[in-house]
Amino acid sequence: MATGVRDVVAGQHLDDRDEPSHAPAEPPTATNPSPSALISPTGLEALALMAHGADERVLRDQGVYLTCAEARREVATLGRTLTGGEPIRWTQIVHLAVENGLVPVNPTVKVELPPWQQDLLRARAGGLSLPEYEYEAGLSQMEAKELAQLLCHRLGASSDQHAVLRGHETGNLTVGEPLPVIFHGGEGQA
Repeated sequence: MATGVRDVVAGQHLDDRDEPSHAPAEPPTATNPSPSALISPTGLEALALMAHGADERVLRDQGVYLTCAEARREVATLGRTLTGGEPIRWTQIVHLAVENGLVPVNPTVKVELPPWQQDLLRARAGGLSLPEYEYEAGLSQMEAKELAQLLCHRLGASSDQHAVLRGHETGNLTVGEPLPVIFHGGEGQA
């Protein structure tokens, strides 16, 4: 039944008198369930701890999983759930958990990162390992490790996956934006 007022939006009344009173129902669409619907409360707890730097020992010690082996196995399953079946690294799991709203982000003061550190942060969020980044960027193992330490220090992060969360909190990573990695970051490493 047409009422003359369909909705109130920002103080405006939208007129529905010209619309049919019984609009045909739209057919249901087949969609894949969101990752949040597929992840158990235990998985959500594990994601939150991982985002704050927990490794498999911490997940075991916190009682999330019984053993380190179970923690590794279940985290791998979480990663495959977030990607639709692909195995991924813990840093990318944290990034995808943030992207899907499974891990809360508490925005903080913006932290300006030098180009090399920003580049490494994007690479880690995208799933590259430090040795892979080292190779692609033409860095020595020592330079890559120092760069990773500088990144964590600058962001106040306790681990690589925590750096990804901190990257989101400080605005250096943004939900829904691509993660361009240029493997040279600009002038100078620091």
